Amino acid sequence: MTAFASHPALSSLRLISRRTQEHAGPCPFCGGDTRRSDRFRVWLQPGRERFWCRACNEKGPLSKDRK
Repeated sequence: MTAFASHPALSSLRLISRRTQEHAGPCPFCGGDTRRSDRFRVWLQPGRERFWCRACNEKGPLSKDRK
């Protein structure tokens, strides 16, 4: 798991799919919405680690240098 994925703000993510290693939870960038706290998605498939927020559209690859 990358340093970004183990960030304290991401500790509330829940596993959505074991096959794709997709996790969902509140967005650490925009905070999300209290009614819809599942807008932030993280995929932890080896070699394809990435994130995306469906609310603020923040997205990109997970990398060790990202904090």
